[in-house]
Amino acid sequence: GATTINSSGGNITISGSGSLGTSASYSGAIAITSATSTFTYASSTSQTLSGAISGAGALVKSGTSGLTLDGTSTFTGTTTVSGGTLTVSSAGALGASGASQGTTVDSGAALYVQAAVTVPEPLTISGTGRALSGAIFFGSAGTLSGAVTMAADSTIQVGYTAGTISGAISGAFGLTKTGQGSLTLSGANTFSGALTISDGTVSVGAGSTTGSIATTSVVVSGTLDFNRSDGVTYSGVISGSGSLTQSGGGTLTLTGTNTYSGGTTISSGTLSVGAGSNAGVIAGNVTNNATLVFDRSDAVTFAGAISGTGAVTKSGTNTLTLTSNGTYSGATTVSGGALVLQNNAPSTSSSGFGGAGTLTIEPAATSFSSAWSTSGFSFGGTLTGLTLGKSGNNVDVTVATTASITGPVVVYAKDITVGAAITATSSNVSLNATGAVTQSAAITGSGLAMIGTGSFTLTNTSNNVSTIAAGTSSARAASISYRDSNTVTIGSVNPTGIWSSGDVLIETATGDLTFSESINTTSGSSTAVTLNAGRDASAGTSTGGNIIVSGSPTITMGSGGIARLFSGSVDSSTNLTTFIGSGTGQFRYNSDETDANYALTLSADKQYAIYRERPTLTVTASAQSLAYGTLIAQSFTVSGKNGDTAAHAFSTDTAAILVNSLALFGVESGDVVSLNPVLAFNDRNVGTGKAVNITSSSTLGGGQSGSYSLSLSGAPATTANVTAKALSVSGLSSANKVYDGTTTASVSGTAALLSAVAAEFGSSSTDGKPYSVDSVSVTGTPAAAFNSKDVASATTVSFTGLSLTGTGNGNYTLTAHATE
Repeated sequence: GATTINSSGGNITISGSGSLGTSASYSGAIAITSATSTFTYASSTSQTLSGAISGAGALVKSGTSGLTLDGTSTFTGTTTVSGGTLTVSSAGALGASGASQGTTVDSGAALYVQAAVTVPEPLTISGTGRALSGAIFFGSAGTLSGAVTMAADSTIQVGYTAGTISGAISGAFGLTKTGQGSLTLSGANTFSGALTISDGTVSVGAGSTTGSIATTSVVVSGTLDFNRSDGVTYSGVISGSGSLTQSGGGTLTLTGTNTYSGGTTISSGTLSVGAGSNAGVIAGNVTNNATLVFDRSDAVTFAGAISGTGAVTKSGTNTLTLTSNGTYSGATTVSGGALVLQNNAPSTSSSGFGGAGTLTIEPAATSFSSAWSTSGFSFGGTLTGLTLGKSGNNVDVTVATTASITGPVVVYAKDITVGAAITATSSNVSLNATGAVTQSAAITGSGLAMIGTGSFTLTNTSNNVSTIAAGTSSARAASISYRDSNTVTIGSVNPTGIWSSGDVLIETATGDLTFSESINTTSGSSTAVTLNAGRDASAGTSTGGNIIVSGSPTITMGSGGIARLFSGSVDSSTNLTTFIGSGTGQFRYNSDETDANYALTLSADKQYAIYRERPTLTVTASAQSLAYGTLIAQSFTVSGKNGDTAAHAFSTDTAAILVNSLALFGVESGDVVSLNPVLAFNDRNVGTGKAVNITSSSTLGGGQSGSYSLSLSGAPATTANVTAKALSVSGLSSANKVYDGTTTASVSGTAALLSAVAAEFGSSSTDGKPYSVDSVSVTGTPAAAFNSKDVASATTVSFTGLSLTGTGNGNYTLTAHATE
């Protein structure tokens, strides 16, 4: 039946080993009608009350037994658990909830939640509970939604289940969670004592935007979990041997100096170590299946291993050093500052390294433990710096994956193999080596610094660097061989200029090679220094690249060394003549690195300019006169370039033309070149100031004629006079006479010209014969006269009255005919 406490101030106490009814379970209703009445269960016999408790009175559980409330009660009085255990198995077991109600669990007693119910009752708890069961014990997945006030340090135990306290926990005391189950704190908790997780898990939040802890200290032997969908910052210190889990979709920021050693798991959202200042630490390994962020302003070293499928972001302007090889497969983003992967045998599973910061992969010791390759690493194009190795690394490094970034790329090694393209789009590439440096892929950058005592063979046809430099006076490169696809400058890239103990070869494929800083080598070989601008162009081609001398660079070689400077054209090779020395004879033409179209050898201890250009010799002629059909007695000038661009002249006379060869001045000193001229008037007729052309049949001869080309001045090249040829008359005679006091003589016979001859350059101008190309004849009535009227023997008779007629008669004169 029912039990009723009717009298005001009346109380019922069940003590000893008594109980309500005769069984372990009492189903009757209990009414505590007066607010001053109390129902106390102090029996040593445990009992279940499944009926409803009503009224305004209070309920007290004391003693060592257990009391289970299984009904839906409505009483408005308080509940006190001062001994034993009070178990609630229904949401309304503790009666009506409100500010004036509530349940107090004294030290040594315990409140058990033994059903998946939500109990809204406000609670006040103290102590560790009965037999260390905790002031509150969750034996089932129940929820306490009322506020919880700790009156002393308290313990909450969760068995193999999950309990939730959604009300706020307050008090200036510490809270200890025991048991292997999980306790979720989803209220705005304000308790200021330490949170100790002896076992199991404490989750701050339940996946939404609520749930917090204000304590400055968490000691974890189990697991501390943050499960919020929004951003939350925890500034306290997490210590102990336990672990931390970030399971919410939001961002957890840790700014305390945490020392917990059980590792960190990120299953969702983001865990940020630090918030941009110099605070925030995690220790131990990290299993990252979401996002791990390091955001500090000072230098930080993290020694834990990072695994999982998640991403890692390094934020802030500081330097973060990771000393364990990560096996996580997500992307690595260096948003700012510097990320250093420090390990003697670095490896990664990250899908790529990107961001606007810098990345360094270096050994923890001076050197990697063995030859190392970037295989497995992927470098993003936004990185502002990439360093592989560090000074002192004495093992080989292979660049096996493309490194195309905006910032500088620096490599330290014994041997360096560039097996994949290196690009520093806005900065320099620096290769520091003591062994062999070779490449099968291109290098691109603003500058290329070749540092150390290694031999550098960088001849990939796609190299594209603006400025190069190599070696220092105290650490000369063993040798330098570099080819660029475009223009390049020997300048300053830290180091400055070229310092080598072996041969130096610098080439461009198509562009200019600017020589602005000095070259110093101890090599004494015939190939000690070779600068080659426009390697792809052939001998005889002036375009394709020139050597430009800028400033006051020098070339220093070992004894016997030869420097060869291959360039395109004389005019476009700025300051090269001055650098070599005008008039030194150290110029060659129509040649390149494979075709030497010159006979003179290159002498030791000298530097030579060797042009692909084939210089042009220009021939002109001065005005002269000659008789119709005679040799041209002419003066010629041949001018050309000998490296100093000055014109040199020569002259010749008739005899030189007769042997059809001229000695040329204006070619390079020592070259043997001659001119074989062929000349022509514009027509064959007599005249003054007639044009004389030097025809295209003229040629150059001599051993070095192949280094030059011949340019003829346009017609007319000069002028000359052609005078008439004198013709003789035959066929006339005169008879003797007796003195008659006159000079008149008789005429007999017919006047005629001598037989014509063929027109030919160089024929006689005094034979009196016409040329067969002309149709000329004699006409007129001849008259004869003795040269004296006086008696004499063998007196000369002259004939007059004759003239020339026919085509070409203007090219001749008629010689007066005389006979004896």
